[in-house]
Amino acid sequence: YAAGVPLSAISGHLRELRGQVEHIAARFVEFTTEHVFARYLQGPHRPTDTEAAEAASLVRRLRPLAQQTVDAELARAMRTLAARHLRQHLGSEETPDGRQTSRSVSVPEETMRAVERLVGVERAAEFFVLAAEREVRARALDALTSNGRPPVDLDEEG
Repeated sequence: YAAGVPLSAISGHLRELRGQVEHIAARFVEFTTEHVFARYLQGPHRPTDTEAAEAASLVRRLRPLAQQTVDAELARAMRTLAARHLRQHLGSEETPDGRQTSRSVSVPEETMRAVERLVGVERAAEFFVLAAEREVRARALDALTSNGRPPVDLDEEG
């Protein structure tokens, strides 16, 4: 509120956040039920007091791990989304670590099939990237060596 954000906006944001956090909590409870409680709930009899205490202890120990996971994922998502938001508004085409963003290119279907037969579907994109980079480097080398001198014969014979 002190930062100039209206109280109604803050309370609306908190209501929305509460619903999303409850969804996350429900997922953790489902996970805990499947992977922790299941072993205590299997069988014809109810868990003993000792087993129930052991299950409760496991849940208490999992809670800080769940919190750390949520904190780490929230930090990652905020960093990624904030950087994307700034790039969109500032018109930058680079990611925060200096890499170029990717762009789509149309490739003839026949060419795509040939590449997929050659390297496999899962490696086709990598193939195109490496082939393009190799071509760019080859042209850079050609430009560096085209200084008006006659080409050097690299043949080692005679």
